[in-house]
Amino acid sequence: MKFGIALPAQAAGVTRRDVLGFAERAERHGLDCLWVLDRLVYESLAPLPLLAAVSAVTERVRLGTSILLATLWNPILLAKEVATVQRVSGGRLMLGIAAGAREPDFHAAGVPLASRGRRLEETVGLLRPALAGREVDHHGQAFQIKTGPVTL
Repeated sequence: MKFGIALPAQAAGVTRRDVLGFAERAERHGLDCLWVLDRLVYESLAPLPLLAAVSAVTERVRLGTSILLATLWNPILLAKEVATVQRVSGGRLMLGIAAGAREPDFHAAGVPLASRGRRLEETVGLLRPALAGREVDHHGQAFQIKTGPVTL
C-alpha cells in the first residue's frame, strides 16, 4: 500500500516556507505522494506551479493533483503546463482531473457550468494526443482546436 498526504495549499496565509518544508518532511518520513487540490476562487495556491516548486525540493515522492479542474482550462495550454511539471519533476506527476461543480469557479473562468461534462470529455480526448506530441485537429462542441505538436 502507498501513502500520501495533501499539501497545505489551502491554509490561510500559507507561505513558501510552510509548503516546501512540509513537502521535504513528508518525503523524509517516507510518504509516497503529495497531493494538491485545485480551486479557482477560494484561498489556495495554484496546483501546477506549486507542484513544480515542490519538485525542486524533493527527489522521490510522487506529485499529484487531487483534482485539477480540467474543464476550466484550454486543453492545449493545460497539456503544456502538465508536460512542463512532468519534465521538471523527473516524471513524478500524477494527474487527477475532474469536471468540477462549484459555480463560483465556473463564473470566475467564464465557463458555463452546464458545459462541464462535454468540456471534460473533449479535454481528455485532446490531452492524450497533445501530451504524446502529436498534432491536434479537433472540432467539437466545446473546443475548436487545430495546432501542431505541443513541445517543450
